[in-house]
Amino acid sequence: GNIFRSVTLLAVTWCEQQSDCNGFEPEKALTKENLASFMKMLEFGKFNGKFDTKISGLGLDLLISEVQNTELKVPKVSKNIPTVAEVTQGEVILFASDAIKQMGEDG
Repeated sequence: GNIFRSVTLLAVTWCEQQSDCNGFEPEKALTKENLASFMKMLEFGKFNGKFDTKISGLGLDLLISEVQNTELKVPKVSKNIPTVAEVTQGEVILFASDAIKQMGEDG
């Protein structure tokens, strides 16, 4: 759930930074190129001694564990999750699969 929220936060933030976006415009924000870019802004690994996901891009530098109950739950994210989730299922599954692999290798 938090990965979908993170991609949604990135998509909404991207729209906010575009002069031709009026609020959240999925057809502009959720292009294949943008989705690939947003996924590259997510990094799973050990941060501060524990596994976490870092969001780095579009002026954001956040750890999910620190913002999962704040920035990732604001209305602009919550109301747009279904739209973003609809087009990012595959990307999120691959991201989660890689995260599980990393944790397994760590023991």
